[in-house]
Amino acid sequence: MSAPAAEIIHQLLADAGHIELSADWPGYISFMPSFPNQAVCVYDMSGEDDGRLMTGTKIDHPGIQIQVRSKTYSVGWSKASDIALALDNQIKTSVAIESDATYILHNASRRGTIHPIGVDEEDGQRRHYFTINAMVTISTQV
Repeated sequence: MSAPAAEIIHQLLADAGHIELSADWPGYISFMPSFPNQAVCVYDMSGEDDGRLMTGTKIDHPGIQIQVRSKTYSVGWSKASDIALALDNQIKTSVAIESDATYILHNASRRGTIHPIGVDEEDGQRRHYFTINAMVTISTQV
């Protein structure tokens, strides 16, 4: 796998309509800007190494975190729930990255439930944050 898992999951969420590049729910990779108030960001995190198969193929499960920010708790929770359900339903989904190749997302295994992580008050804005943590199994499409 040559593209980072965060980029692949970001594209998956864009393809499914959960994030948009310039609309109500913009999506970012590895950095969430201060504005807009509603946003989604996908981060790479540590995952798990399952070792090698007898054929020599190394099996890695990269970790990802999806952070959702919203002006209200209920809207943020709803968006995080939609994204969590979308991850739960992935089975061998093809994801094409414009700058790279096509990948197969074999599965996404969430690590726990949606986690509300609090409120920030940047520039007088009260914004609610939620995270979704998962490990993914991804391969390059042949």
